[in-house]
This record gives sequence, structure tokens and C-alpha cells, in this order.
Amino acid sequence: MEFRDTAALQRLYPMLVHQGMTSFSSPDVMRFLGRRIPLSGEVPPRFAAESTSDVKRRQEGVRIKHRLGGNSMKLYDKAFTVVGNVLRGETTIDNVEDFRVYRPKEGGPEQDLAWRPMRRGVADLHRRAEVSQGQRPLL
Repeated sequence: MEFRDTAALQRLYPMLVHQGMTSFSSPDVMRFLGRRIPLSGEVPPRFAAESTSDVKRRQEGVRIKHRLGGNSMKLYDKAFTVVGNVLRGETTIDNVEDFRVYRPKEGGPEQDLAWRPMRRGVADLHRRAEVSQGQRPLL
């Protein structure tokens, strides 16, 4: 998202960082990154990955990051220039198996569609783009 007014982004961004660090719980991060969590917020007992959140101040700006296993979501305030200012969100998916894609079984009949683990290659790239852009469902 581009901001024409530098002062507006500089006023807004600290509130977004504070909100992101104080309001999102581990179950929220798990939901954002494709895990099914009941409305009660109870993390399944057999869940083994670690969920972390942190804020780093760098020369380019402040970065907030929520991680679950090898996948993460980040928000940066950067590129303060005379042309405009950029608030950049980024999703990194290293463990594609955490997400599902509606497709047939590899080598199986085309009509046998089901939600299956996402694959690493380009075959499920369209689905990876949907997940990264926050489009539902994640299943």
C-alpha cells in the first residue's frame, strides 16, 4: 500500500505494530498461516511447531514478523521517498505441506477432487498465490 503523505504513515505505523504485537495470539497466527483452530482457541495437543512474533528496527524501517514453523507473515514500513511511502506486507511459505489445494490425487482420475497437501513445484503455484494473498479457504 502506498502512502502519499509520509507523516500519515509515520503516525499510523507504530499503532499497527502495537496492535500486531499485543492483539494477535498464537492461535490467531496459526489461523492466518493455515492451521485449523477451534473457536475456543485451544491449540491441538499434538501440534509441535513453534509460533513466534517479533519486532525489529532496521535502517530501512520497522518490521513486525509472525512465524509458525517455516512460514511467516511480515509487515514493513519502508521506501520513504519524495514519490511516496510503502507499507509492505509479505507472506513467506517454506513449508507448503501446511496448506491444502483442491485437486485430484497425482496419477489418479481427474474427477477425484479433494483437499490435498500442497506440492512444492509449480503445479500448485496458483494456490500458493491465493494463500499468500490471504484469500480463503486455507484448509
